[in-house]
Amino acid sequence: MSGTVLPEMTDREAGFSLLETIAALAILSMAMVPLLALQFQLASGAAKLERQSELSRATSVARVTLSSLDIADEPTGYRDLGAGWQLTWTSEPLGTQQPARYGLGITTRYRSQIYRVSANLVDRSNRATPLSLNVLGVVETTPYGGE
Repeated sequence: MSGTVLPEMTDREAGFSLLETIAALAILSMAMVPLLALQFQLASGAAKLERQSELSRATSVARVTLSSLDIADEPTGYRDLGAGWQLTWTSEPLGTQQPARYGLGITTRYRSQIYRVSANLVDRSNRATPLSLNVLGVVETTPYGGE
């Protein structure tokens, strides 16, 4: 060191003034508003995605449940699908019953009919999602020839 002496700072030069501090905080807060809005938007998007994911899983379970029903014997009903989801349905036949046949045209003792199933999938907050699908119903009749 060559013995250089730095000039002493006065109190006015030692730091930031109150006005400079307020201006810096105002600029910083204006920059944070869009970031905060983005954070809320991301949280909202994550909640919507979670709801859609739950709805997709519940819809898949509901479709499998409705497809596996013997809709001719149970044209209306209710099932608790678990995880806060309930399924209710009604059905109506489309067309007329047709005899079921083997590959060579031999009639069996069963008759089949397509049913239009209208269902509601209800979540734990009572929001209903409508579903509809066609399901094959099979009814056992007397054996061919009345035996």
